[in-house]
Amino acid sequence: MRRGPLWAALQAERAGVAAKGREIDTEAAPIRYVAAIFGVADQETAIRWLIALMVLRCDAPAIATVAAALAPQHSSSAQNRSPTDRSALVEFAPTSRSTPGKS
Repeated sequence: MRRGPLWAALQAERAGVAAKGREIDTEAAPIRYVAAIFGVADQETAIRWLIALMVLRCDAPAIATVAAALAPQHSSSAQNRSPTDRSALVEFAPTSRSTPGKS
């Protein structure tokens, strides 16, 4: 039975797959470490929390700007008015019907 070339090819492929598995384990080690510290069993949940913490830490001014833009505007005169009160609306009505440029 000749195992030479076929056996060598299979062994090389097996070694490549094992190396790729070790590489993935090495890349995932920090996430597993963070998950273990915070007691999270699911790595995907740990990744989501880590991303959320990074966004909050690195982009706090942007988050504050969005929060300020989305916050309801409070005004003392606006609070005393009912939603159907139209006294604050200014109507624009032209006083003359003449067109500009014509006398």
